[in-house]
Amino acid sequence: MFEAGSSFSSVINEKCVKELAIKIARIDKKFDQKNFLGLCKFDGHKFGARLNLVKIALKTCLLSADKRKNCLILVKSLPPEIASHDAGKSYWDHFIVMALGDYVQEVALETPLTKKDLFFYLSVLKEMTKAFSSEASVRPFIIKYPKETMEFLLSCAGDKNVHVRRWASEGCRPRLPLAIALPKFKNDPTPVLAILEKLKDDPHDYVYRSVANNLNDIAKDNPRIVTALLKKWNHNPSSSRSWIIKHALRTLIKKGNAEALEIMGIKPMKYILNDISHQEKIKKGDTLVFKTVITNRSTAGKYIVDYILEFKKKSGSREKVFKLATFTLKANEQREISGKIVLKDYSTRKITLGEHSLSLQINGKRHKKSHFEVY
Repeated sequence: MFEAGSSFSSVINEKCVKELAIKIARIDKKFDQKNFLGLCKFDGHKFGARLNLVKIALKTCLLSADKRKNCLILVKSLPPEIASHDAGKSYWDHFIVMALGDYVQEVALETPLTKKDLFFYLSVLKEMTKAFSSEASVRPFIIKYPKETMEFLLSCAGDKNVHVRRWASEGCRPRLPLAIALPKFKNDPTPVLAILEKLKDDPHDYVYRSVANNLNDIAKDNPRIVTALLKKWNHNPSSSRSWIIKHALRTLIKKGNAEALEIMGIKPMKYILNDISHQEKIKKGDTLVFKTVITNRSTAGKYIVDYILEFKKKSGSREKVFKLATFTLKANEQREISGKIVLKDYSTRKITLGEHSLSLQINGKRHKKSHFEVY
């Protein structure tokens, strides 16, 4: 249903909603299939707007006054569960499940819930997440019923299903991209840490990648909490936990956080760094090539090298840190450090004509800027 090369918005399309409508109509004879399809007209709409149209159409055309019954109908209409060995792959035809999750959280939270009712709706999302992650849909429940919802997610962290375990972590990330933030956990991530503790040695990369991303989120607001936890985790870690530690610290490493560098085995080093060489002027859209040489003046040790671009903007400037290399040097050993930067516009940033700067950060220490002009 989704063709390679199509815009991302088209993962929600007329064909997939027609298939959903057919499935629902087989279960619910009162379902207004014709009206549902008429309400799902997507011409000119972006992804989020398309999801919203499907959600509104479901609210309009699921005619039972029993919201729980309607949610169970949607569970029976789900695409097949994604196999554990395919977890994390793009199942484009399953994106429609996001709209079903939006329906569940909206109708559920229209009125106050008992704990029993809350757990019913969370169990519905738990089933949906097996076909496509309902990580965004659980977050309004966390905001309104934090204690009870986190209790439910904590139990899910021990589930045998890989999608459910991953949902337990991903759903409570304080800064989950493209979803509402969780300010409560930015201030105090303690309930989140209890879930991550249960998942720290999970054997499936779909789960432990989420754990690392969750910790990376937490580190942006509570770096000391994360470094203290990972120091404990770093004693005889499993291979999955070692991966978590490295990737959970990536933002702190870029910031030169001393405790994060220590966890990664980085100690103070003496070295000589030559000046960076690169083009002085470069046309927008071309590739800036830079290089330098580092000479280790200490005993053998590890180096983490990032490069920092300071982009000129119409008003002021903005810098961004990029990973470049990690390596070990013996005493008096030299190594060339090099990189390439394509100076073209991206959706996340635009290249403004004028002077920009480049610098290196080595084991958390920033070195002097080198300037170049984009014309």
